[in-house]
Amino acid sequence: MRATILFLGACRPASSAPPVVTPALFSSARSPVVAAHLPAYFGYYGDGFTWLSSTTAEVAGHVNVSWVSSDIANTPALLAKVADAHRLGLKVALAIPADVFWAADMTLATDYAGKWKTFADQVRPNISDVAFLYAVDEPYLQAKGAKTSAADMKVRLETVSLLIKQTFPGVPVAFTFTAMDFEPRKSAFADLDNPLPANYDYFGFDCYGSWDRCGRKQSAHPIPWFVDQIKAKLSANQKIFIFADAFVRQGRGRRANAGQDTVEAVLRVARADQYYQLVLSDSSIVGLFPFLYQDDYVEAGQRFFGVKHWPALQARYVEIGRQITGK
Repeated sequence: MRATILFLGACRPASSAPPVVTPALFSSARSPVVAAHLPAYFGYYGDGFTWLSSTTAEVAGHVNVSWVSSDIANTPALLAKVADAHRLGLKVALAIPADVFWAADMTLATDYAGKWKTFADQVRPNISDVAFLYAVDEPYLQAKGAKTSAADMKVRLETVSLLIKQTFPGVPVAFTFTAMDFEPRKSAFADLDNPLPANYDYFGFDCYGSWDRCGRKQSAHPIPWFVDQIKAKLSANQKIFIFADAFVRQGRGRRANAGQDTVEAVLRVARADQYYQLVLSDSSIVGLFPFLYQDDYVEAGQRFFGVKHWPALQARYVEIGRQITGK
């Protein structure tokens, strides 16, 4: 998950019952919802990644999934985090170490099959705890950056998913689309009749920029529009999960203004409600995963303040998480 675009959000009073869904909240042509749909999963992307501060125990009271990952060298730490999730009664979204399958240029890694067998043998004793296996983060965007065509990337994704399914046939396999994958030229949805490769069960989506006009200016759309594009390609048993934008980039330089950061955090509370309304409205959505909970994540030298940093935002996501998980 790469936070590449800043985003907004606005608040509603806490309630013990799921909110009523109205099309006006979406600024998109969607029918009114007759009955609320609760997704199966709620958790925070990266709470159990070995390169971030671990917050799994802190959030366990309102999530039912822990996102766990590492590189190959830190597999023992990954396994320890899987065990922690088990002790806390959580399922695991297991992001397979990137260097198992992928080289830096998004070609298949040397001896990827052997690396996968070694890794799979290590996680096999805990596989019943795994909600799904996350094969790669934002593959089409990464491929585009590496000058790889969407068609070639799809073939590689299918090579990987087939190997995973041969090893763990009953475990769902997933990856994530970004808004850039829907641009009208040189993108997965523009270049391929169906960018959903075989043997994947769940498809994530992320866009951090705006609810009503997310993505690059020339091809921006409301968040539900992107969800609908993925839905149109789903087979009967495939599902979508959503990454909600839940961080504030710390202002720096001329933007170094703690007061403005606080204002942005207030807006994120409304964004939490918009994402919650969306997942309630759509039975194709299997999970809601805010990015992120930690308040010490740094990207390109800029600190990101996550849900943990903002009391009102934290309280809202605790409420949403408990409503989804039943805790």
